[in-house]
Amino acid sequence: MAANAREERWNKLPAGLVSARESLTSVLAPGIASDIDVTEAIRVSGLALPGYSTVDEGLIEEIRGKTNAISNYLRNSAAHRPLSFILTAEPGSGKSFFMKCISKDCGAPMVTANVASLQKISELGFLIDEIRDYKTQDETPLLMIDEADSKPADISAFLPLLWDGVFAMQGRSLKVGRCIIVLVVSNESLRMYIEDGVQAPELKTAFSKIEDLLSRINGGVIRLGSLSDRRLDKLCIALTLIRRRFPEVKGVELPLLKLLVDTRFLHSVRSMETLIQYFPEADPKGDLRVTPEFDRELTDNFLKKENFRSNVFAFHLSKDDRGHALNTWSDYKNLRFLVKF
Repeated sequence: MAANAREERWNKLPAGLVSARESLTSVLAPGIASDIDVTEAIRVSGLALPGYSTVDEGLIEEIRGKTNAISNYLRNSAAHRPLSFILTAEPGSGKSFFMKCISKDCGAPMVTANVASLQKISELGFLIDEIRDYKTQDETPLLMIDEADSKPADISAFLPLLWDGVFAMQGRSLKVGRCIIVLVVSNESLRMYIEDGVQAPELKTAFSKIEDLLSRINGGVIRLGSLSDRRLDKLCIALTLIRRRFPEVKGVELPLLKLLVDTRFLHSVRSMETLIQYFPEADPKGDLRVTPEFDRELTDNFLKKENFRSNVFAFHLSKDDRGHALNTWSDYKNLRFLVKF
């Protein structure tokens, strides 16, 4: 997106953030006793990063700094090394969803790799080929390497990629050159060291090449807190996903939102999106309301059975989280207040 359009959005943020947070907080307050309209709050929440939704000032500043850095890099044809970032995030933080929104806003197509799912680090070579294909189309892609810290012994493979844009694979070197690289780190000790300089005794042994790797990061650190700790953002994202699933919806009954916001999902946005697929259709007025059929499906299947053959939601909740979600639903399912947006 053009830099001036982005700045225009950001300039509108300060005036609306305080009232937006107050409006969203009232939805999650224990004593809610009436319908609430959060239309303006949701509009404000989308100004920092279209498609994502946040009212967290710290994250908004993170978005501004990193999208500006990426946009400046894309405009600088003289930059020949990759622009690289470390993204620190707990599991369930919505990192893939967040980076997809960043890449779309900046106009850099995203390529994703998950180190934990690779048999050998050399398998990254196929994604390098995908990056090179984008470059033949005169596009500068963003490579997100998820769980980059899951195999500490393979960290050395990233060193030439980060600095020179070269990936060694099976005795040959693949030249990548200009691209944006985001290494995702989830290990708690490593995150604490990168974010706050707190070095656990075992860290240097486990990640012997970490100092070398960090010295090659030229774009800085992106810190993405857990969605469960950012309940207002989680509410905004839930409403955004509901609108995507039901484009004409005008309001949602509170229990459906409480279920989404108060449940700690294993796969964050992906899990929320899966559950929303099973929400009841809107009534003639355009509102999503709890139905007896949805209540039965939720309590008898989604929140109880763990066998995937009888429950498509089995891999989105741990057993403890399943029980907590069931309690949340029991506490709120009879509230009939609407959240309009």
